Amino acid sequence: MPHALSLSLPSGRRPVISGGLTPDSLGKMVLLVSYSGTLGGAERLIVDWASALHGERCIACPEGPFADAARAAGIRVFTIRKRSLEVRSSVRERLLAPLRLMDHRRELRALLERIDPEILVLCGMRSTIAGLSLRGPACGRDGTVFHHSDLLPDRVIGGLVRNAARRSLRR
Repeated sequence: MPHALSLSLPSGRRPVISGGLTPDSLGKMVLLVSYSGTLGGAERLIVDWASALHGERCIACPEGPFADAARAAGIRVFTIRKRSLEVRSSVRERLLAPLRLMDHRRELRALLERIDPEILVLCGMRSTIAGLSLRGPACGRDGTVFHHSDLLPDRVIGGLVRNAARRSLRR
């Protein structure tokens, strides 16, 4: 079953990992998945974390500045499709958002069937919802971690993210 795992970088570039784990005990492959290809604060943190880990470190994200930064740090990148980050800008975007999440879910499922990482880190609300909601491809998967480093936009999305996060804590 999935377990809780938190990474932080209080000093230097070596992560502190809760649950008595160390970077060396994380297994041979850690895959961090992000819906976004932009390079903001959350994505920089993901690159820092992945850089501090041992073994094969991989990031799945769309082509763009985030993928470029990961490659520059020596991290293997699995390219996923670029999708709009807009949700609330128009009625059209609101209607397309669930379809984009379903597409992201299908892509995540196919990637996990292909590479089967020991640790899977779902970064951000979209990857978390796609991976852990409604029997997503990460449900019931050992080594699944949820990471979100932003405010939740509204009550509905917040509820979806909280429910998905609970699934990553089940043992």
